[in-house]
Amino acid sequence: MAQLGLQTLKLGHHTHGMTGIDFDKARDLLAVPDRFRIEAAVAIGRAADSAILAEGLRDREVPSDRKPLEEIAFAGWFVSEWPLTPDLSGSGLRQRAAEAARPPHIA
Repeated sequence: MAQLGLQTLKLGHHTHGMTGIDFDKARDLLAVPDRFRIEAAVAIGRAADSAILAEGLRDREVPSDRKPLEEIAFAGWFVSEWPLTPDLSGSGLRQRAAEAARPPHIA
């Protein structure tokens, strides 16, 4: 699913994994042979204007309350200092990591 999602995003589409579908109906509609078992479904398509959604679904189209990526990840090297207090507002952590990882013969 992760690889499918990444590839479809690269092609300008989106994926949405689903379960709770009517597996028997899907098997009949798609003529899935008995030797296969349906586990989940994936919708693939382009994002549309949320105004076309039914009211109950439209209300769910809000930004995620997940933490920003900058709060949970960074680019660069790990530093050997402890305790590490990351400076997430600027490049302090990245600068310290770069300095800690630089071999001694490089000025």
